[in-house]
Amino acid sequence: AGVTGLAVALAAQDTLKNFFASIILLMERPFREGERIRIGDDMGTVETIGLRSTSIRTRSGNVVSLPNEIVAHGRIENISRRPHIRNEFTIGLVYSTTTSQIQRAIEIIRNILDEKTKAPGNFKPFVFFTRFDDSSLAIECTYWQSTTDFFESQQIAQSVNLAILEQFNEAGLEFAYPTMTIVKEPDTSPESEEDH
Repeated sequence: AGVTGLAVALAAQDTLKNFFASIILLMERPFREGERIRIGDDMGTVETIGLRSTSIRTRSGNVVSLPNEIVAHGRIENISRRPHIRNEFTIGLVYSTTTSQIQRAIEIIRNILDEKTKAPGNFKPFVFFTRFDDSSLAIECTYWQSTTDFFESQQIAQSVNLAILEQFNEAGLEFAYPTMTIVKEPDTSPESEEDH
């Protein structure tokens, strides 16, 4: 009886913790049903906020149920409430690229971003030649989109990428890819000289 009573007490304690956590979630409203959130390693769309747990549907289609106590005391990132979407990418050009070609590449990217994206407020695109990487000359690009819709943002990103690819090819700008150069030193050992 004592063990059973202890088990019931512990179960009731967990239930009460989740219940009070659900009240906190309903009062503070860090997210609502239908919003896309990230809690720890789990990210998805909120389906239900129950008295014991919160259910989110991941992009793979699975439903993950998280105890409200963990949700209420965890780090909640509400993706749906972001004011805009930021995109970042790096383009690498081969080391044989001239300075005038790098400047032309930067100009092409900036023109495309000005044409195909709409930045919120004063968020102007950043396009700069920033690094000498192992296999490439790196141009870092950052731009913002006024939309908060993920699907729409992906369509815009695709349009930007296709335009960059097309105009780089037309301008003769060569994309870099990871390479390794192996230099073989001549064998100058005495044994090698005797062979000759």
